[in-house]
Parts: sequence; structure tokens; C-alpha cells
Amino acid sequence: MNTGTVLILVSLVLSLVSLYFLARGAAGNVLAKITARRIFYLSGISITFAVILLFFAFISHSFQFNYVYSYSSCDLPLAYLVAGFWAGQEGTSLLWVFILYVLGFFPIRSNDRDECLVVSIVTISQIFLLLVLVIYSPFRYLLQAHPEQFAVGSIPPDGAGLNPLLQDPWMVAHPPVLFIGYAAATIPFAYAIAALLRNDFSTWIVRSYRWTLFTMTSLGIGIFLGGYWAYKVLGWGGYWGWDLVENSSLIPWIVLVALMHGMIVQRRRGALVRTNIALALLSYILVFYSTFLTRSGVLSDFSVHSFSDLGLSRHLIFFMLFYVVISAFLFAKRFGDMRSAKLGESAVAWDTLVAYGIITLCLYSFLILAGTSMPIVSSIFSNPFSLQPGYYNGIS
Repeated sequence: MNTGTVLILVSLVLSLVSLYFLARGAAGNVLAKITARRIFYLSGISITFAVILLFFAFISHSFQFNYVYSYSSCDLPLAYLVAGFWAGQEGTSLLWVFILYVLGFFPIRSNDRDECLVVSIVTISQIFLLLVLVIYSPFRYLLQAHPEQFAVGSIPPDGAGLNPLLQDPWMVAHPPVLFIGYAAATIPFAYAIAALLRNDFSTWIVRSYRWTLFTMTSLGIGIFLGGYWAYKVLGWGGYWGWDLVENSSLIPWIVLVALMHGMIVQRRRGALVRTNIALALLSYILVFYSTFLTRSGVLSDFSVHSFSDLGLSRHLIFFMLFYVVISAFLFAKRFGDMRSAKLGESAVAWDTLVAYGIITLCLYSFLILAGTSMPIVSSIFSNPFSLQPGYYNGIS
């Protein structure tokens, strides 16, 4: 076991301990709340060192690591060595959990009533990703991954290199920005869960509004950067070719746009309370569904952006179902308590028009989701197939 793997394990253990104290802090134990903060910081420091170590492994051409060997070579310029960090599944998982720690730093210092509940949800997401990293570590040795190809103690003089299509300046910016959006979606979701647990559906909007705006903006910028990059690369379908992996990022973004508008109505009129809670929950679940589509290998025959399956499918499905069940249970339990004001009586009142827009956006995202999921659905009954771009252009 090497230093990088140890750092991930330490972060995992500290996150589990932090979750315990966060739960006690949420119950009103002030000392537990303070302890949870300190342990959360230590866990974040541990994963930060793991990130630094992996960056250093790429820059120093440490080809004894399978991940570094697979996504870098000696002739790559520094920018593409850095981009190699998030070229594969293991690196993007490490990037995701690191961003979660950075974002979690803000609510844990907020001193508001829901601090412990919100950070508990963030920590659960961190624990899941850390478990994935323990199983599929970016610090796995090359000899462990390919014992039949390399002799004990031998280190290849060069790596396999980065895919030529990924050797583009936008590779440096697009994935990190996209994953900032993915990670940030945890915070509105966490505030919505906290609202359901506290049975308080007014204050969560104030606290999560800016986070929702930040999530929508960062995810939108990530999608835009990906579209511009695809326009430059021959065969990637122009700005928007309705590639299934591209769609999977677009779906939660559309839901976030609907949520932003719903929050505006709730803040001004006190309406759409149930709608906003549902959209906040749904947006994060869709982020994980997007991750499943991208990383499970189910779209590998239909998308140029899909990762091959490392065996993550079961873990992603379990975690997604975990949040679906928790969200559905809490939403059903509090459904009668989520009272809201009525919309304007006029059919052309501004809040009524916004509500129509939200319905339209949700319907649009559902139709894209149905089309994007077609390879999975069709594989149950026959040979899997995907819908052509004409379907998406038609519903647009």
C-alpha cells in the first residue's frame, strides 16, 4: 500500500468519524459539532495531499502507477500532463471528492441551524466517492493492473500517452468546471433534505438560492465549454450533436434552471414549495444518473464520450437508489406539511407564467431523459439502439 492509497483511506475513516459527530451535532450537541468540524478539516487535508501527490506523479512521469502510465507520456507538455489527472475515471472521482471538500468548507463554517445536517449529506457523498477510490485507486501500481505484461520491479520508460482527441486546451478547463457543477449540486440537495427533516420549508430557500445559482452557472459553463470543444473536433457533431453523454449533463442543468425560477416565485409569493423541494432532490439524483450513464459503459457503443466500464455500475446504481429512496420517503412523509401560497389568479400573472415555464422545462428534460435512456430500455427487450438527433431536434 502506497502513500496515495493511505491518504484516501485516512480521509475515508475521518469522514466516517466526522459523520458520527455531525449526527450528534445535528441533535444539538455543541461539542460534537465543533469536533465534527475539526475532523472534516483533517479529512479534507488528507484528500488534498492525495490530489497533490497524483499531480506530482503525472508531472514527474511516475509510470509505476497504472493511472499515470495510462494517461500520460514523456512527450506531453505540462498542460496535458495536468489534464491527464482527470482523463480517466479514477482521477475524476478524486477530483469530484476534492471539490466536495472545498465546497463543504463553506456550509460547515456558516453557523446556521442546519449546518450539521447539510454537511452530513455532503459527507455521505464524500464517503461514497472515497469508497470508490479505495476500490479503484488512481495510485494502483502498474504491476497490480497488468501482472502479465510487466516484470516485478520494472518501470516502463514511457507511458501510453493521452488520447490525441483529448490533447486540446479545452481538456484543461472543461472537465473541472463540469465537475464543480456536479459537486455543487450536492448543496441545494442537502438543504432540501435538511428542510424535509426539520419540517421547515421557508428558510432553506434563502440559504440554498445562491448555491443553486452557482450550480446552474458552473454546470452551464461546463456544458458550453464542452460544446465549443466538440465544435472544434472533427466527428463530434458540432456545437451540439445530441450525443448521449452530452445529454446526460444537459438534463440536470435544465432541472436546475427550472428550480432557479421556482425559487424566485417562492421567495416573492411563497408558492411552489413542493415543486422546489422536488426539483432540488431531482437535480442531484439526475447528476448521479448522468454519472452512471457516463461511467458504467452502457453507452460505450453509442457515445464518443463514454468511459469503459471499470465495474462501477453496481456502486453507482446502489448510491443513486439510496438517495432516490431517502428522497421519496421524506418527500412523501412531509407532503402534507409543505403548504404554499396560491399562484396568481390571472392566467397571465407573472408567477403563473413562470410556473408554465417550469412545467415546460420539466417536460423537456423528461423527453430528453427518455431518449437518452433508450439504449438501456431497449436492451431489456431486444438489441439496444439509440434515437437519432432528429428526435431531439423535433422535441426542441
